[in-house]
Amino acid sequence: MLTLKDDELRRWIVEIDDAKKFRDTEFGEYRRKGNLTTGAGQNLDYFDYGSNVPEGRGRAPVNLSFVLAKNIIPLLFPQRPKVLGFPTNKNEAASAPIAAAVLNHFVRMLKLKATDQQAVFDTWTLGYGVTKVGYLAETGSDIERTQKEERKRLRDRIKEKVEDALVTLGMKEKADEEEPPPVSLDHEFLRSENPYLRWVDPFDFLLDPKGRSITDCGWVGEEYRRTLYSVRRNPHYSKAKHELKPTPLDGDKIPETQMERFQTVQLHEIHYKNADSPTGITVLILAEANTQWKALYHEHNVYEYLQGWQYSLLAFNKHNHRLYPVSDLTQVRPLINQFNETFTAILEQVQKFVSKIVVDMDKLDPQGENALMSGEIGAIIKVKGDVRTAVAAINLEQLSSDLVQLIERILDLVVLVTGLTRAQLTGLTTAQTATEAQIGQGGTTNRRIDQSDAVLEFVNEQVDKLWAVIRQFVDLETIQLLSGETDYVEEETQLPRFSFLPEITPDQANALKHGEYRFDIEVTSLQRPNLEILRKQVENMAVVLTNAAIHQQL
Repeated sequence: MLTLKDDELRRWIVEIDDAKKFRDTEFGEYRRKGNLTTGAGQNLDYFDYGSNVPEGRGRAPVNLSFVLAKNIIPLLFPQRPKVLGFPTNKNEAASAPIAAAVLNHFVRMLKLKATDQQAVFDTWTLGYGVTKVGYLAETGSDIERTQKEERKRLRDRIKEKVEDALVTLGMKEKADEEEPPPVSLDHEFLRSENPYLRWVDPFDFLLDPKGRSITDCGWVGEEYRRTLYSVRRNPHYSKAKHELKPTPLDGDKIPETQMERFQTVQLHEIHYKNADSPTGITVLILAEANTQWKALYHEHNVYEYLQGWQYSLLAFNKHNHRLYPVSDLTQVRPLINQFNETFTAILEQVQKFVSKIVVDMDKLDPQGENALMSGEIGAIIKVKGDVRTAVAAINLEQLSSDLVQLIERILDLVVLVTGLTRAQLTGLTTAQTATEAQIGQGGTTNRRIDQSDAVLEFVNEQVDKLWAVIRQFVDLETIQLLSGETDYVEEETQLPRFSFLPEITPDQANALKHGEYRFDIEVTSLQRPNLEILRKQVENMAVVLTNAAIHQQL
């Protein structure tokens, strides 16, 4: 482990503390314990409840935030993300499709769509989304290995291939397999000895406050909690892990021998730019437990082909005048508040201003009064004199037309700010033809283009980072690539037989590792049909097909 002097440790403690305060002030907080939500943290309450109300104290009459998110976010992410590979020179033309096939294999295996959809949700709701790309060691530790460990892994791989060849030739017996090392399952989709792509909570992400974008930040990082048990079992961490002393827990309920499985340690993983590092970046992990700070890990980043950080950041409204962007939901939140206040006033009118019954008590005896109040069907009410003057109903105006018109104007403003059409927001349209629907769609299309382009660039950046990890760490010769189509159906089993692409040869694997490619997400995978336009086109076609005059002309 690289040395870390005491003054450097104190400096990083100050850096982390400043970054947290700056993030909480400029971005926001979201801590359910104590219902502390500020800034962007309030937007999650708006998505869940429709307003910034503490949990369990009711909801807004109409959760417009939920409706907006569910209508906008699906428009921004590819339905079926597919990677296309392009060579940078003619010598790599033959291997570019293979590189794209390898990437598509890991895109499916790593659940890229599910991870990135959460990042898109964070971006629209909170302001920005974050993901991280890397390679997972056999121990399951979500940190990079040292250069020494990587060289040992390559030597072991070569030795294993030689032994397999000798066993195949009958020159050596197959050795008994050793029990694999324990794996820490911190994340559901992470597999040992494979690349990983995981989501990072924006409220746990740290940015250097001295920067104005992730590219010019001197360092980035994240904070997360781990049990003392998992920290002490991690072979990558220094001996300082045994010096950690978290806050004691209730010993009457938890056995002393199992205490480490409940005690937690706050970890701060920092990636900082370092001219002395072969890759330009060094990784530092500090543990905080009961006001104690210990350096657990301090090594140069080993990703030789990775350009920039392991983290990718998505933002729709980012400009370089401030570090943290403002989300779309934050922009529309004042209108949502006004909408809910107006709608609440309408509901109060409906509940209070109902029809009233006026009774002349001199003309109504107690029996008739009871029959009137019981509300029974067919009840006989006895009155003295003219019934029209004894009992009368007063119909009050239940709903103010001004409030209804205000609701309509607020919805128009919501459409203006969010870039949705009224048809997309409500599912209803007054367009009579496909052309009218197309015209109404034009404005929102322009507003979605910018956001869709941002998502496209975000995914392309992830794919580039993922390929940098694959070409350095993955044994490409062992990958089985499915062609995506069935070859034929077996006659005996009546089950489809799937076809696979030819295995990657050592020469092809070497060419892939040293080749330079350009990757792009297929543009058509971002496009979705507009249902309103399609519906109008079908209706127009139905009119044409049922028109007798047109049939005669045909």
